[in-house]
Amino acid sequence: MSRFKKIYIDSNHRTQNSNSSSDFEIYLPESQECGNDTKLYIHEITIPNSIYPVQTGLNHTLYLRLTDFSNTTDVKVELQSSSYVGDTLATELQTMMNLATNGFMTNNDYFTVVYNFVTNKITIALNYEDFSFKIITDYEMEYNTIGWTGASYDKNNLKSINQVLGNYTPNLNYPTWASGFLTLLASRNLYLTCSELSDAKQFGSTGAYNIVKKIPINAPFGSVIYDNEIITYDYINVSI
Repeated sequence: MSRFKKIYIDSNHRTQNSNSSSDFEIYLPESQECGNDTKLYIHEITIPNSIYPVQTGLNHTLYLRLTDFSNTTDVKVELQSSSYVGDTLATELQTMMNLATNGFMTNNDYFTVVYNFVTNKITIALNYEDFSFKIITDYEMEYNTIGWTGASYDKNNLKSINQVLGNYTPNLNYPTWASGFLTLLASRNLYLTCSELSDAKQFGSTGAYNIVKKIPINAPFGSVIYDNEIITYDYINVSI
């Protein structure tokens, strides 16, 4: 019979051949003898809440077309990895969109971007008349239905921010544009896998099949503003 009812495991004590703090092996300091009728399960886990809503190489790219009557420029607007909330995302979009388009037709600072807390949407407006713009969807980029003329891109890995912005429906060129509902959760679920504890009857979208538990993520990274107070989320605690 096992001496212990509960064993605490810390990824800091993982073996040297472990891949990372989220993909690791560990050896217990003492061997545990378990009878044939022993059941082993994971009771609780604590995960650092360090998942950026916008991450370089994952979803940091906005595909933008800016047009006047006879001239067009297509640019990739690349945002920095960060723990954005609505207001800070609007500020970053405005800064990076203007940097990417400054000098087009000799003008600078084309865009003003504003976040509406009530609707949880972002509005982008042009600062000059006689111009229009388009926030390009993933479908349009994947199949190049618009005749993209900007920098090259990988249609199989767009690294697009459209999911964050709720931009799924192709739109015409307009002087203003409103996003869909912002989704500032980089991942909606984490999946806990272990070949020794799983019966292999669950299969994940990324190919994992030794899934022990799906862990919903309902708290954004870092801090959010709620009712004029800053609420900080440091860890995700899950009882299984």
